[in-house]
Amino acid sequence: MNWRPSTGDIVLDNYHWPRPRHIAAPLESQVATVSKLTQHPRFFVLNDIGTGKTFAALWAFGILRKYNVRRRALIVAPLATLENAWKPSIPYIQPDMSRVVQLYDTTAPKRRERLASEWEIALINPDGLHIIADDVMARGLDLIIVDESTAFKTWRSRRTKALRRLNETAKGLWLMSGDPRPESPMDLWAQVKILDPTRVPALMTTWRERTMVQVSKFRWVPRESALDTMAKCLEGISVRYTRDECMDLLPTVVDMQVDATADYKRFAKEVKQGVVEMGDAEVVARNAASVLSKLVQAGSGAVKGKSGAVVDVDCTPRTAALDSLIAESSHPVIVYAVHRAALDKLAAHLHADGTMFVRVDGDVGPRQRQEAFDAIQTRQAKVLIAQPDAMAHGITLTEASVIVWWSLPFKRDTYNQANGRITRLGQRNAQLIVNLIGSHIERRILDVLRGKGASSGELLAIVQEWSRS
Repeated sequence: MNWRPSTGDIVLDNYHWPRPRHIAAPLESQVATVSKLTQHPRFFVLNDIGTGKTFAALWAFGILRKYNVRRRALIVAPLATLENAWKPSIPYIQPDMSRVVQLYDTTAPKRRERLASEWEIALINPDGLHIIADDVMARGLDLIIVDESTAFKTWRSRRTKALRRLNETAKGLWLMSGDPRPESPMDLWAQVKILDPTRVPALMTTWRERTMVQVSKFRWVPRESALDTMAKCLEGISVRYTRDECMDLLPTVVDMQVDATADYKRFAKEVKQGVVEMGDAEVVARNAASVLSKLVQAGSGAVKGKSGAVVDVDCTPRTAALDSLIAESSHPVIVYAVHRAALDKLAAHLHADGTMFVRVDGDVGPRQRQEAFDAIQTRQAKVLIAQPDAMAHGITLTEASVIVWWSLPFKRDTYNQANGRITRLGQRNAQLIVNLIGSHIERRILDVLRGKGASSGELLAIVQEWSRS
């Protein structure tokens, strides 16, 4: 690797690409992305989910740091992304960077102490950005890396105002998103304006007129030319690789750890006694099979009580992880939840979030099921939430390329068959299957599902092992 003072370009030929042992070499798309990032102080990485954007950004920062072009980076990402992608990756990709500070989930004095140190990488979530902005600006900032940049699609939001202020003094800004306009072209305007205000109109209303057309008093839809308009504004300041271009069609399976909440920990502790009192509801688990079921329900955020009432269990980290996966996917997403109460919770969350979704469970009739599948295949809906037992056989959903297991089933056949809905003849896209794991119980269930067979005896042994812990 050599520095070319005349052009400012970096030659990557001799770079040793530090990485985990199981990765033989960087993808060609990652090398190309690193090359772009090292040449452009303000740049948009639009590579698809699962294509190694995190590794690419860390490699690029490490190269720039080696040549003293950049000394410290502030990484801004949702909590689930920080915990599952950035924090585990840094020791592998930049093992010499020992001064990494976490600015979330800590006290104000501790946060100020960490910011005052000689840090190299600082991690913060979007909602905490305004809290640390003044302190970071006072220290001086070389580079801001924003993962899942759609969090900054609203120009006047508090988080976006904080990023705008930081960007005024930072020497570089890299935005990253698998899909920067998940709902409409309007989502892109603020992000590009922060990155390079010359690329978009100064007024959002002007951008709307260029990319949208009004079809009723309160409804606007994208113009036929909207994609061309967006592509033009990103030309020269962005790179885009899809999963299809980067890897073969065998599914990539990822186990994503999500933190257990205080609600879940309390439930798990008390369910060992057989009865859990939560508000006005009572949850009863009389045997090992019932305990297993209730623990899975609690992990998914909703437990059916003794009277039939549903008890809500906080699962905010799981929800945040799902939101990130949906936002990053350029293809429809299938979310599997074993119990209907969990589907109800998911439906309420997606509805409140404005995400177009469809639902399939045991109560959905044949015609409604087909309409739901058609909505995914024609991309009228971004998300399908479903019970895996209702999806196990004879269904093709090749427009979807991401499956998220919100909660795991107890039968290996159900798990494998449900995953097979996207791995079908006609699938043109690289696939990603994500298992959300929030507890030791879920980890053990997944171990059994991956074994030679998931019998009731094996699953009940998990509960017996857990109850003695």
